[in-house]
Amino acid sequence: EARKSSKTSQWWQWYNAYLRTPEWAARRDKVLKRCNYVCQGCGERRAILAHHLTYDRAGAEMLFDLVGLCQQCHDQLHPK
Repeated sequence: EARKSSKTSQWWQWYNAYLRTPEWAARRDKVLKRCNYVCQGCGERRAILAHHLTYDRAGAEMLFDLVGLCQQCHDQLHPK
């Protein structure tokens, strides 16, 4: 979280735009298929999100940089 909070608003604008690209959609789909749409956090609910374990390669992620999560587990990692 500390690394995430150090990102600039310009970086976040780029990142949010990236999450709307076909490239991200394809990468996300590969991650969800890899985990058979089962949440890697709880192992029970349907995985619907690809969560970054690191932002070091954002935009050119390796698949091992990402895990499939349900909304509830993702919310636990990013409390509002």
